Amino acid sequence: MILIVFFIIIISFFIFLMKKPSAFENAGGFLYVRNFFKKEDFEKIKRACDNLKKDLKMDKRSITKSRLGVMVPEEDVVYQMCYSEFTTNKLRKLVLSDKERRYALKPSDVPVEYRTYPFGGNMDWHIDSVLYSEPQFEIVCTIHNSSDSRTEWKDMYTGKKRWIQTEPNSVLIVQAGSVEHRVTPVTKGERSIVKFAYSTTNEKTIDYYNNLLVPNGRIRYSTGSYITLQCFFIICSISLITVNTLLSCNT
Repeated sequence: MILIVFFIIIISFFIFLMKKPSAFENAGGFLYVRNFFKKEDFEKIKRACDNLKKDLKMDKRSITKSRLGVMVPEEDVVYQMCYSEFTTNKLRKLVLSDKERRYALKPSDVPVEYRTYPFGGNMDWHIDSVLYSEPQFEIVCTIHNSSDSRTEWKDMYTGKKRWIQTEPNSVLIVQAGSVEHRVTPVTKGERSIVKFAYSTTNEKTIDYYNNLLVPNGRIRYSTGSYITLQCFFIICSISLITVNTLLSCNT
């Protein structure tokens, strides 16, 4: 019996050693990937982003300055490419080493955003808000970059500051609530990106509702969260009517 237990321990140890970490895990929680989309697909995304430029508005969020942005409609090519089967499968392999958990990673219901950084555009040091009970993965795809702006982050393990100037059709992947990062001010040229998110759960935190602000300051909800809010208000209304009825009966 002791011998069997010993062999089980040895086998388990070797399985642990043989488990290959994902590219994201090897990168320390902040992964940069070149040539993410197929060339022809990226060209479609670029053309679609050009069509979105007319809708750009100033981003009023506190950590940004001189940045423009717009929510991408669900029927738009950009949205569909970000949440396509190709993108989903590629991100699963890059992000998670646990094959059983890997297939839980799916497109989130966080709106896709198209953003541009013209002269002076920047984003201060911050850690992405956790929008789900299991922190989501935020993905930033660079569409165009003729700027001198840098994406900087602090290494999770050493605290050392690192940086990169992102190239078109590259993505940066970071998990919310983990790595502190920023975008330095643009002093020449321009940079444009598409930001979207993937999650392993649909269970939301309060920050999900607090952070879904479109660049012009109005709240934008996805279809699922909009229905949830409607149900919440209906329940509240019914509760108030019931309470008022009971109070009336008692008097």
